[in-house]
Amino acid sequence: MEDKIKELALTRKDLEYAKRVLAETESRLMDTEIGLQVLRLKTVVKALTEEKKTIRDGLDSEALQIYVNEGDKHPHPAVTVKENNKLLYDPADAIQWALKLEQMDMISLNKSVFEKAARSLVLDFVEKRKEPSVTVSSDLSAYVEITGVE
Repeated sequence: MEDKIKELALTRKDLEYAKRVLAETESRLMDTEIGLQVLRLKTVVKALTEEKKTIRDGLDSEALQIYVNEGDKHPHPAVTVKENNKLLYDPADAIQWALKLEQMDMISLNKSVFEKAARSLVLDFVEKRKEPSVTVSSDLSAYVEITGVE
């Protein structure tokens, strides 16, 4: 254990030094044209990331609304609504059930073991529900007109 403590202490010291050098280097870089360009690009990337999230949230909401209203799992060629199986239950009820069956590996409620069993059983304390989730194609190039970009 002593060796691990020394290794951790040395790593912490190296990390602090690396962070300090990085901060100093970034500070010097900001005094240059390249540094200012990096700063501008970071601002653009942040804004575009927020815009992408807002658009995606709206797209998901619209796709789910179409699914709920019309049952359409493919509201657009690039969008698919999937139904994910979800189990809703009180963990205390699941533990009581496992105790009755003497399923000791479930007593600490290993959720994955319990849920695997619960999917195929009829348990009065487990509600089985399908929840839709939206996936959007990772390749949307067909929907973007690219001009003058290399």
